Amino acid sequence: MHEKEIGQRLTKIRLLTESNGKQFAKLLKIGLSYYYQIERGERTLPQKALYLLSSELGVNLNWLLTGEGEMFIKGASQPINSNTISQGDNGIAIQGSVVNGDVGHKYGTRAVDEKTAKRIDEEFKRIEKLSLMAGLNPPANRENLASSFCRKFRVDKPEELPEYLWPEAEKYLEDTADSIIEKGLKSRAKEKFAILVNKEIEDSAKVIWGDHWTWHKVYPEYPVTYDPEGNEVPNGPIDYPGKLDEWLARYSGGGFTSTMDLNADQLFDAYIRLKKKKKKKEEDE
Repeated sequence: MHEKEIGQRLTKIRLLTESNGKQFAKLLKIGLSYYYQIERGERTLPQKALYLLSSELGVNLNWLLTGEGEMFIKGASQPINSNTISQGDNGIAIQGSVVNGDVGHKYGTRAVDEKTAKRIDEEFKRIEKLSLMAGLNPPANRENLASSFCRKFRVDKPEELPEYLWPEAEKYLEDTADSIIEKGLKSRAKEKFAILVNKEIEDSAKVIWGDHWTWHKVYPEYPVTYDPEGNEVPNGPIDYPGKLDEWLARYSGGGFTSTMDLNADQLFDAYIRLKKKKKKKEEDE
């Protein structure tokens, strides 16, 4: 990828819209200095900026990155100009629709992806609940969570997060929740969090090892054997430890144990390790 040529093509787009650098930088949700470094070929365009150029302006990314093809996606409306751009408190406002033939966004108002918005809302509720359980002072609240989230992903509202950024956002929210769980395990709420983490570990074990995650009965191949006198001796089922018990035995250095026997650091570490194994198992399937 040749940054200098990409910067020149980006400048062409900006000039065609008759907008200044400040307006364009705000559109792409990057700093003004950073934006001009991109135009000069000193920095690369972030993925989020590429997404906005395509979804909001209908820019053909193949043309932008390689110079091949048309500047705008077929089916997009004519490019905007200074007559349709105005600078307001909330950024750039556009009169009329600038539509990408595939995405169909109106410039200046991102279409809300309901599925992603629902996921974010659920994670916020979970984090708020964990925060209260842990007795954090001050507790995490929706306003603070939303503010940090918007700064992290450069969106005005959490529900405006582009769907393609959800995997990164999901990890960010998971890490936030896990940090609260770790604090909770070391606080006065340790007992509550130990129960919660134990449940999470069991859920992971069920995904990883299926029905054999816990103690289970193994039935012998031959239901009857004979003693030295020739009398029939029925062979009953044998209880075997589950895969989680075996894993914990290895983890704790010997002897079957339960998660409730682990200290706070061990319990949190086991939780994180098994969560990763669960995720890998789900990805492999």
